[in-house]
Amino acid sequence: MFAAGKSASAGKLITQTFTSDTTWVAPIGTNVLLTMSGYGGPAIADAYYPNQPIVFSGGTLLPTTGLPNPPFGQWATLYAKITDAAAIVAANSGVNNLFFSPAVFFYNVGTDDTYNITSLSEDYWVSGNSYTIAPSMGSPLTSGNVTYSQGTNLWGLRADVYGFGQNGTATTGVGKTFPGGTLTGTEPYRTAVAPVTTTYSNVAVTPGVSYPIVVPSGGSLTITYIG
Repeated sequence: MFAAGKSASAGKLITQTFTSDTTWVAPIGTNVLLTMSGYGGPAIADAYYPNQPIVFSGGTLLPTTGLPNPPFGQWATLYAKITDAAAIVAANSGVNNLFFSPAVFFYNVGTDDTYNITSLSEDYWVSGNSYTIAPSMGSPLTSGNVTYSQGTNLWGLRADVYGFGQNGTATTGVGKTFPGGTLTGTEPYRTAVAPVTTTYSNVAVTPGVSYPIVVPSGGSLTITYIG
């Protein structure tokens, strides 16, 4: 969408402002934009998220047979991955970047109860030493065989963490980029800095050509030209 200033007529200064994605067609007789001025979307600051799921362990289903590991995986092994991660949180003091290896540990169980393993590591900025262990899906066990007939069952570990923000998405158009907001400070306490307006002058365009304008939420682009 855009809002036009003065309507286009020969020899008049035209101003158009875009606040969402659109396509602008250079009018016949217009071969230069006097100015392009705009900014991208706002940045998102780092933030505190209490009681967030950070580690998962359990059994998932893989509808096939003959997986690398013979029957049966053990729930005690899966539950130990969660309690080991909980011990890392329990030893924490203050806010620290803690490494969990694994943060995801799944037995992918085939219909014949053979299985393979998915294991992923991750780090989180954890605040304090409180945590909860609870099922995140289904009814996971703490002992016994892991079987296909049990379905998908996962344990989850929750803790208080800080999540990273991100810089704002840039506005783009007619080959130019208008950066969004940025972050300042030190992880995980960075705050958002409002985007700064960027201006270009005498930008060449081709009459009759369509130019995509990409404006993220919160961004803006204003162009001026003689029409």
